[in-house]
Amino acid sequence: MTAPRSDRRAVIPFEPGLEGLRGLSILAVMLFHAEISWASGGYLGVSTFFTLSGYLITTLLVAEHGATGRIDLRAFWARRFRRLMPAALIALGAISVLGSVLGSAQQLAGLRGDVLWALGYVANWRFLSADVAYAQIFSAPSPVQHFWSLAIEEQFYVIFPLLAAAGLAVSRRALWVGALVLTVVSLLAAWLLLSLDAPVDRIYYGTDTRAAEFLIGSLLAIALTGASNRPGPDCVRWRRWGGIGAFALLLVMWANVPVASVYLYRGGFAFHALLSAAVISAALVPTGPVRALLVNRPLRWVGKVSYGAYLYHWPIFLWLNPEYFEGTLDPVFADWLSFAAKIALTLLVSGISYRFIENPIRTGRMLPGWRSWLAAPVAGLGVVAIVLTATQSLPREALDFSIPEAIPGTSPTAISDRTSVPNDLPRVAVYGDSTALRLSAGLRRWIRSSKLAFPTNGIVDTGCGVDSGGWRRHRGLEKKMPRACDERAARWKASLENSPADLVVVLTGRWEIADRKLAGDSQWRSIGDPVFDAYLRQELLRATDLLASSGALVVWLTSPRFDESQRRRAERDPALDPQRVAALNEMIRELGRQRPDRVQVIEFGAFVATLPETVAGAAPRPDGVHLTDAA
Repeated sequence: MTAPRSDRRAVIPFEPGLEGLRGLSILAVMLFHAEISWASGGYLGVSTFFTLSGYLITTLLVAEHGATGRIDLRAFWARRFRRLMPAALIALGAISVLGSVLGSAQQLAGLRGDVLWALGYVANWRFLSADVAYAQIFSAPSPVQHFWSLAIEEQFYVIFPLLAAAGLAVSRRALWVGALVLTVVSLLAAWLLLSLDAPVDRIYYGTDTRAAEFLIGSLLAIALTGASNRPGPDCVRWRRWGGIGAFALLLVMWANVPVASVYLYRGGFAFHALLSAAVISAALVPTGPVRALLVNRPLRWVGKVSYGAYLYHWPIFLWLNPEYFEGTLDPVFADWLSFAAKIALTLLVSGISYRFIENPIRTGRMLPGWRSWLAAPVAGLGVVAIVLTATQSLPREALDFSIPEAIPGTSPTAISDRTSVPNDLPRVAVYGDSTALRLSAGLRRWIRSSKLAFPTNGIVDTGCGVDSGGWRRHRGLEKKMPRACDERAARWKASLENSPADLVVVLTGRWEIADRKLAGDSQWRSIGDPVFDAYLRQELLRATDLLASSGALVVWLTSPRFDESQRRRAERDPALDPQRVAALNEMIRELGRQRPDRVQVIEFGAFVATLPETVAGAAPRPDGVHLTDAA
């Protein structure tokens, strides 16, 4: 009797070392997303996943062709679908629902589109077209931003098997030559884009420019498979000891290479892929230090659930904030407790997902036969319905000050027309960073209840102050200034033109007093340094003049000092240093003296200091900087 087609496909041997490598890679990614200072290159764990995927997929395809003389593309894609889609649907559905409750206004604004693009496995092009730099992942994050890499992987799974089938129809050598040519083409594409001054994000998110990392894994697979591949002792020795050096360099890159490093985009990703390929090769030899390290059981278990861990960890990390653990706890301990909780919850959810959803569906125990094809589209439609429903009825009022909205009891009007504002009320806009976002919630509620003003569009940028360019250091992690911060002036100007305001409220401070390395400077500076002070005074004045150019009165709020309970945390976070806060506030007062006709300074910092120790049962500033909604 003829066996079912799925039973005749070739099966490659299980390699515990590769499972351990997956576990190590996802841990590197999670450390990076936790903003651990000694894992500033942990995002490169994704690149190792790319190379490992290229190796495994190519090994499967070559083995299947060798065993059956053909590649069953439909069966291959069905297996990939069953392996990847169920957990992705659950993650997207959970993000859609939780995002409506926990998401910021900025996240909510793009949530529907982000989820739908992620559902179609084209999130990388979504974030590229929306100009969302990966370097901004901590300042302007989407809860599905991590789907960019899953999109590239899925695109590889769709395209490469077609090329492999065509190449293997000729010969194994033809496939090897074809993969080599495509690798060179991918590298040349990145080089050409850089020479044309394309943004590095085009290279980071581009399927074409990241394909080389997969293809290097494919070249390794072609080289290691086949009946003619029987390595002698010398070859095994080279693979074993070469893997040690590659593994050491891999760890160095994971610890030290920032995402903004130009080196990455000039061949650095390909170099990292070569190191990953060498480690993969060493993990496959029967004995050796690399294999011994990677086959330990805890690391292998993490590798087994690594797909789910990647899916679930980012929204967990994004929304499980350290402030939930603060208050009476030591701030340093609170940060580490938050980190431990994030890791533990990620691994718990991932383990449950693998045990009860991913593995049963992958093996066909849960959904055998035609039901596996029917269930996935139905689940997909369910996710879409969740997204559309959740994002249609979001409670935006608490966090969003930027959406024009009529005061209750009046009819909606166009705020760009001065005469259409109800009762000729003054139009109020808020500008600043995340502290201004918190403030705007309370200010908006006051406006709605008092009916003494009318809210109009402002801009609040999480992670951005009034300065731009260069680098900054936050909690020991050095980062290039996000593009959104560098483009702040242009966006503020456009906002004022589109939505004129009579009164502009400005609150910022956290980022102005962070350690900075200015553009063209090699030295780290901070407020109190004469060079930096002169620069910051100029930036503050430019921002003021820009806001006042529309004829609005600019109201600068002094920045609150941190709570006494946050004193120990100030050792790690300059935003909580009282001397730096005082110096910044004096510069803000100078603005009132320099522009007395256009600027008014309100001692908001002094006012906040009068707040009681608890408001509505909680500290008014649990992290020392941001006000709670009740406060």
